[in-house]
Amino acid sequence: MTLGICKLCGDEKELQRSHVIGKTVFSKILKESIGNYLVDISVNNQKISKSNDTWDSKLLCKECESFFNRKYENYSVYVLRKKQNGVQTIEGNHGIYFRNVDQSRIILYLCSIYWRAAHSTHKAYEGVRITNELSHYLAYVFKGKFNLNAKVFSARIRLIADESKTFTDDRIKMIVSPYFRFKGKGFVFCMAYEGYFFELFFNASNFKERQQPGFLNKAISSFFVPKVDLIDLPAIAMNLAQGIEIHQALPDEEKIKILRAREV
Repeated sequence: MTLGICKLCGDEKELQRSHVIGKTVFSKILKESIGNYLVDISVNNQKISKSNDTWDSKLLCKECESFFNRKYENYSVYVLRKKQNGVQTIEGNHGIYFRNVDQSRIILYLCSIYWRAAHSTHKAYEGVRITNELSHYLAYVFKGKFNLNAKVFSARIRLIADESKTFTDDRIKMIVSPYFRFKGKGFVFCMAYEGYFFELFFNASNFKERQQPGFLNKAISSFFVPKVDLIDLPAIAMNLAQGIEIHQALPDEEKIKILRAREV
């Protein structure tokens, strides 16, 4: 038992093994991998190792962990996997169209990943930072005490594609730990898993940009997730290429199909 202060409710309780990027995401990849382990690639350190680490840390009490799962994570993951009851999807050459979706829950799901990553002690999230003011504000939003300011906080989801066919689909579906890029007076929180590229814009998007495909809008119930080519995601493409280069240096018996890149 680990007693501590829950980051959301602020009470001293038994803390759970909290997963920033849900355990279900890791479980899906582990299930599809050979031997139920992944190749954990640290590009910066040129290091590669076997791992079944799911990037958890002691962060929330049981009630708050359940709250995030029930309110945001389960719904959003099922929508993106095209398994949520009542949600209709149409897939085409240019992306996926979703209908009957509560986009507000998905936006807050992505915000919750950023918030939890910033408070996590796991090394996969060591570069994620948040100010006390922003942390408190988002905590109030999660609890329904504030409404998220759509002009300041916006989210975009795109499907990762490789038009050059250089990489296989399973490699594109790796998990890349979150990273930042600066834009104007704000910043963009980026991450990738299950073939999607996620971006959270903090004071970094204007009205015209938010009308583009991929941006979520809590005021409507449908949205389109367009494809984005790897060449337009240089950080992801470089990470993937370097990771595979390291991976190919392994003896054949140590190679597996699914890769997980830890550092961009």
